[in-house]
Amino acid sequence: MLQNLYVKNLALIDETEVEFGEGLNILTGETGAGKSILLGSVTLALGGKYNAQMLRNGAKSGLVELTFHIKEEKILKKLEALDIYPEDGYLTLSRRLLEGRSVSKINGETVNMTTLREVACMLIDIHEQHVHQSLLHKRNHLVFLDESGVNINMTRHYARAWKNRRAVDKTPLNTPCNTTVLSSIRLNGDCAYTVYQGGTTAEYLKTKLLPTLSEADIIVMDNMRSHHAKAVKQLLDSSKVTYLYLPPYSPDLNPIEKMWSKLKAFLRKEKIRMASELPSAISKGFLTIRPTDCIGWFHSCNYVQ
Repeated sequence: MLQNLYVKNLALIDETEVEFGEGLNILTGETGAGKSILLGSVTLALGGKYNAQMLRNGAKSGLVELTFHIKEEKILKKLEALDIYPEDGYLTLSRRLLEGRSVSKINGETVNMTTLREVACMLIDIHEQHVHQSLLHKRNHLVFLDESGVNINMTRHYARAWKNRRAVDKTPLNTPCNTTVLSSIRLNGDCAYTVYQGGTTAEYLKTKLLPTLSEADIIVMDNMRSHHAKAVKQLLDSSKVTYLYLPPYSPDLNPIEKMWSKLKAFLRKEKIRMASELPSAISKGFLTIRPTDCIGWFHSCNYVQ
C-alpha cells in the first residue's frame, strides 16, 4: 500500500508531503491547486518520462519519493528475486531530478530505470483518463497455455574449458518420470502454473486458470491431444471464455515457448538432483520471469508492435 508521497522542486511545488491512509483517499481542490502535479509526480517516481523543464523555476534539482508498506508474500518473493529487500516491510522509491538526467534509488540503493519500472509494476496501478481504451486491444487478453516436462538430470548444455581439455559434468543415469509443468502466460507477466505427475489439463483450468480470467480473455493453445479432450472443451464452453488453437507446428507463434527456455535454463543452472526438490526450484524459476520478459516474448511473436 502507498503510504507516503514526498515532492520537492517540481513544477509549482516548492516542497510538500502527502500521507495516505487505509481505504479510499481523495485529493480535492480547485483548478490549478496542483492535483495533477501530484499525480504526475507519482508517475515520475515510477519511471515516467522526465525533462528539465519539469523542475521548479530557479531550482537545479528536484526529488520525488514514494513509500510503500508491503505485506503480500507474492510481492516480497518477486522483490527477493530482484535482490531487493524491504526494511520492516517498507520500500521507498526515489528519483532525484537533475538538469538533463535523473538518478533512481530503491531504499537508498541506485538502480537502473528498467529495475525501477519493474518494481513499480508490482506495487501500483495508475488509471488515467481514456486508459480504459487499452482494454479494447486483444493482445492484453491473450492467455497462452502450454505444458513442459522437467527432470532431475538437467544440466547446462555449454561450458568453458582450458584449451585442449573437455568440459565435464555429471547427471544421474536413472531418473523418475518427468515432472510436468503446466502454465499460462500473459502480456503483463502474470503466470498461473501448476506442477504434477498425474494431473490433467481440465483440473488445472478449473482450479488455477479460469478463476483468474474474465469473459474478454482468450485462451490460446497448441494442438496437443490433451487440449482437445472432451472434458477440457466442456469446461471452457461452460466458462464462456473464448479459446483458440494455434496452427500445427507453430512454436514461433507461441511466446510461452521462450518462457520455457528461460525456466529450463534456470533449472539447468540449479542442477536439482532430488525429485522432491523440483517443485520448489520450479517456483523459484517462475519468480525470475519478469513483465519485461513477457513483453519481449510477445513482441518477438508479433503480438506487440
